[in-house]
Amino acid sequence: MRYKVYAQQGIVKKLSFSTWLMTALLLVMALALPSSAQVVQGSYVYVNNQGPVNSIAAFSVSPAGSLTQLAGSPIATGGSGVPAACRGLNRITIGQGGNTLFVSNSGEQTISAFTINPANGALTAVAGSPFASGLTLDSCQGISLAATPDGLYLMAASNGQINTFNIGLGGVLTANSSVPNCCSPSAGMKIISNGTGQFVALSNLTSVSVYSINVVAGVVGLSGVAGSPFAQTGTGSIAGLETTCAGDRLYGSETGLSSTTLTDAWSVASTGVLTPISGSPFSAAGSGGNTAVLTPDNELLFASNQLSDTINPAALLADGSLASFGSVSGVGFSHAPAGIAIDPSGTYLFAADEGIGVASFRINPRATLGNLADVAINRPGDIQDLVAYPTRSCASADLSLAVTTTPAPIAAGQPVIYTVSITNHGPSIASAVVADTLDVTTTAGGIIPIVSSSVAPFGAVRANTVAGTAVNGVVTINTQLPHELVAGQVVRITSVADPTQLVSLPTVPATTVSVTDPSFTGVFTIASVTPTSFTYNQVLQRSQFVGPPLPIVAATGAARVSNTVTITTTQPYTLLAGDVVTIASVADSSFNGVFTVASVASTTSFTYSQTAPDATSGGGVVIPPSPVPATDTGNGGTATATPCNISAGGTGIC
Repeated sequence: MRYKVYAQQGIVKKLSFSTWLMTALLLVMALALPSSAQVVQGSYVYVNNQGPVNSIAAFSVSPAGSLTQLAGSPIATGGSGVPAACRGLNRITIGQGGNTLFVSNSGEQTISAFTINPANGALTAVAGSPFASGLTLDSCQGISLAATPDGLYLMAASNGQINTFNIGLGGVLTANSSVPNCCSPSAGMKIISNGTGQFVALSNLTSVSVYSINVVAGVVGLSGVAGSPFAQTGTGSIAGLETTCAGDRLYGSETGLSSTTLTDAWSVASTGVLTPISGSPFSAAGSGGNTAVLTPDNELLFASNQLSDTINPAALLADGSLASFGSVSGVGFSHAPAGIAIDPSGTYLFAADEGIGVASFRINPRATLGNLADVAINRPGDIQDLVAYPTRSCASADLSLAVTTTPAPIAAGQPVIYTVSITNHGPSIASAVVADTLDVTTTAGGIIPIVSSSVAPFGAVRANTVAGTAVNGVVTINTQLPHELVAGQVVRITSVADPTQLVSLPTVPATTVSVTDPSFTGVFTIASVTPTSFTYNQVLQRSQFVGPPLPIVAATGAARVSNTVTITTTQPYTLLAGDVVTIASVADSSFNGVFTVASVASTTSFTYSQTAPDATSGGGVVIPPSPVPATDTGNGGTATATPCNISAGGTGIC
């Protein structure tokens, strides 16, 4: 579990159930502004419109996440744009070492530069802007940009070439070097810093090129790392790229698939060599994958799906793999999210909506998104990229951490309170993430694996009690490792295998068919717990237990007289008054639909009410409820616990 603290000094208390003697709590990340950056600074979003007149729409972001367009916005770049044929190009970026914004003009293959006023977000064109890029367009029809973290250099890529520029005083660009890339076309580009070196990664759609950045006598040299380019791990086209603050992981969002989006994941060696992370690529529902971005604490990754109008959140696990939270869409989310960005606090996500403008969302617990604002941009162009200012910081702060426990010593199996005191010894407000380092045999909330077994003990067992047409289910979930869930906590059950049962039809000879019973998946409130299991109640209807299709007697099997329909089947089957059945494929289609059984005359005939003219027909099938078994079983999948929601100075139960 992780708790965030946004204060110069704070205390976090965690109430837990101890199944081990001692847990060490580790400070894993800190973000801070240097003392030289103590400027009254707002939060802003800049959206690039690659129209016939290329422009930037500028917005201020309120503390509540609402967007207000700045006076004079949109601002012309001095160049023209071209609609992108590929997704994920980084056509607008911010110089990491200063208040400078750069945008590529695909129409003339130039780069425009602006300074940012941190107090009001106003943009001022840099003298001499726009600057010649020296590049030509490839089939992706765009130029991607990336600035080095020290703010000294800007890189631009297109059509098998990477050109580097010096970022001079006030943001003036001067040519530095030009290096051929192995492949064309190219899409997203990202600078990787891992403590031992700097690298530039560039998507070639089906692969990623990685170059080591070396500066000799002021000249930037790029040399391909061993094994570059590195092949994609999926079957789509790699669009946008994202890297962790530590530079030890690289993620690529794949596009070009019809109903599934893929995210490639690689570990990054100190030499820049990429190695696919086990399980890559990681899939989720959606289509038109575009951009991937990490939250400032590197705990969540969001990927935009431009064609399915969704955004996919996923949790970063310790090994770099991704645990999907599904897709985010719904009320107020009706556009095509292309480029996405996150504010430096990790509170808000912004999406460039290709057909309309820009949207802002609040990042809620469990990575859900709350729609805050949709703002139209009056323009005729191609809105696909945006940036947030200030950008994510990966600097370290001077923080110390101390942990005390109550009671002391800790008694195994009894509640214990951990008090975590965080002190900031620096001059600036800092953000910290505190995480448990758990024993390898224990999990603490989050993603909890469910037992995967086709024989007892199963991962999921549901005891079914029938009450008329209702079915009351009590589900027991068995976890692979001890958990820290408590009664009353909400969990999301995903990917458990659906239960099946064999249904015997009383025919001669007897016929046995397999049917699928209702799923275990969904969001539930825990009723009771043991160290490796928990239960919840699942309310179902008998109609959710779908039985085998029953053939209807041909020609005369469906008869309607005085608004009462009598159905006669060729096979006997037990139905109850009140059961919901589906009638399909009868020759006279007026008989087809979903109906409630009114009476049962025999094992081969029943009636229901339907207001319609008298008629006689036949053929087709009845799809009835299946007999409800006393027990359903499933296996595998995960239980995702709700967050602890513990803030500075607060307490909570996990």
